[in-house]
Amino acid sequence: MGLNLIEQYDNIYVLRLDKRETYGLYGDKVRIAYEMSKGQNGIVTCGSRESIQTVAFAEACDILNIPCDIHIPKGKDTESILRLQSTNCNIIREKVGYNNVLNAHARDNAKTKGYKFIQLGMLCDEAYKLIGQNVDLIMPYINNIKRIVVPVGSGTTLIGIVKALQKYNINIPVVGIMCGMDATKNILSNIDYENITLVKSNVSYHKKEKTWFYDIILNPIYEAKCVSYLQDNDLFYIVA
Repeated sequence: MGLNLIEQYDNIYVLRLDKRETYGLYGDKVRIAYEMSKGQNGIVTCGSRESIQTVAFAEACDILNIPCDIHIPKGKDTESILRLQSTNCNIIREKVGYNNVLNAHARDNAKTKGYKFIQLGMLCDEAYKLIGQNVDLIMPYINNIKRIVVPVGSGTTLIGIVKALQKYNINIPVVGIMCGMDATKNILSNIDYENITLVKSNVSYHKKEKTWFYDIILNPIYEAKCVSYLQDNDLFYIVA
């Protein structure tokens, strides 16, 4: 892929997807949202008030100059919502913030407008394939890595990684740190891989962990909650 985003901090490797650039925006979710949005009449998606996914699609649609509707729960504005407000997306605040309600309303909205629906968590084959491309970045280091440690929201990133590892016939332990919902069902219904360990973070989803990893400023909802689980020769997968 022509990129070297692997950095080493003492005995831990870090995949710095927060450094990946897509038209002046940084993070891998922007790249994925950009690719999934190309050629669409519009995008409708949904997420929590802390959702990285919704921000990525709003920013990607800004680049592509296509309409984007974002369904989020009502509540206090967060940093993510402020970023949404800096784009041209249409924010729809839902009184009931359950995941199934957000998904259903966003799906109905997309159907009415003829837009592409991206469900909460991006749980779809298209996203898995785009995420799986990142395994190419890991391959030069694969013999030095003991485990891959991944922050887990919906499970999409972990699913994409494991599907790509299976494609390469690599059987390396993958540890998913679940930072919010219990994504066990999502993950195990999409992949059959004996070397997965899923761990529920001991820090609640809405509590922000003020943890840095060396000079890297981590997402306080996701990546920061993984630091205490890292071991020597792990690869720390920064989703961004």
